[in-house]
Amino acid sequence: MADTRYTWDDSMSETRFAFEHDSKGAEYDLWKRGTACGSDDLLTTVTDYCTFAVETMKGSLLSPAVYKDMIRPQALVKGDNFFGLGWLIINNLSHEEFAMVHSGSDQGVNTLVLLLPKSKRGLVVFTNGDNGRDIYQRIVLQAFDTGEEIWNRIK
Repeated sequence: MADTRYTWDDSMSETRFAFEHDSKGAEYDLWKRGTACGSDDLLTTVTDYCTFAVETMKGSLLSPAVYKDMIRPQALVKGDNFFGLGWLIINNLSHEEFAMVHSGSDQGVNTLVLLLPKSKRGLVVFTNGDNGRDIYQRIVLQAFDTGEEIWNRIK
């Protein structure tokens, strides 16, 4: 993941950055984080994050014990939803599937990563607008035969 970092540095070009926008389409000022925060504001490309997502779904970069901990209940959310290590886990979906979900939202940014490990499907959606959640909702509903079922458990 050569294009992923927590702080802005001189190797990064603003020409490769998707500037954030408000709900009316006006551009926000670019904020260049100078101090790392492990739980927020990851600067990455879709390619890098998709690589991470695929490897996470396969469990290939983790020991079997850590992968099991990642998808095992660490904190109950509601019903069959719980948090594993870093992921919302949605159990008991159709076709004996479960979902791993990670989302993020800041001013002008909405992201969603949804992985279906049993069927080896997933999606990564990065938006650069305050209305991004509406966009990725439509994508989830259209991309998966279980899209409505998943969305109803995310919202």
